[in-house]
Amino acid sequence: MESDHDASRTIRFCDAIDVREIPNKDAEVQLMPNGSRKNPSQQANVTCGPKIFKTKQNIIIGIVLICVIAGTVGRIVLSEEDEYLVTFNETCEHGSSQCDRNKDLHCINKKCHCDYSKKYWDMTTQICVSRQNYSQICLHNDSCMATLICSSHSRLCICDQRQYYNSILSRCVNRASLDESCLPSMNSTCLLSLSCDSGKCVCPKGKRWLPSKKICVTSG
Repeated sequence: MESDHDASRTIRFCDAIDVREIPNKDAEVQLMPNGSRKNPSQQANVTCGPKIFKTKQNIIIGIVLICVIAGTVGRIVLSEEDEYLVTFNETCEHGSSQCDRNKDLHCINKKCHCDYSKKYWDMTTQICVSRQNYSQICLHNDSCMATLICSSHSRLCICDQRQYYNSILSRCVNRASLDESCLPSMNSTCLLSLSCDSGKCVCPKGKRWLPSKKICVTSG
């Protein structure tokens, strides 16, 4: 005689993949084909073979081994690449990537150098460093942008005395000499001893021009 209803089943997993059938306490005793009765308290154990299931430990170990191998291979490749990197002022092939880009070096005229229009080689940090612009703090001439010099007094990037800073061109340009064109609003466009009068550089009243030194001196 069949039971009025099926016994409820609970499936539990463990490392040994042990599957147990746990009948409900209200389940009835089942009649077996040979006439014997099957006690609902009996448990059916099923053990799955290793070819079908893997334990959690084996899976974790496999993942760890894969990560270790991948990391080792990556370090070997990077170390081999680093061995071929060329540093500052060393020979390189034009158009190649041999120069150490971590130091912002480029192959220029078959030598590894900084882009000197914007950067310079810092001997202390051993990398290419950005140059400073007009009126910015500097350490030496190389630390200033092209055409600028580092003042030994103020330690600021400035123009040479015979030049002035043109903010439109972002560079130092030569000052105008005697009788050359100038900007009336800016006396700095003329050489230091000259002044801009009606768009021309002239000596102040009571002074004359000394061509050999390119300055205005007192008349007499």
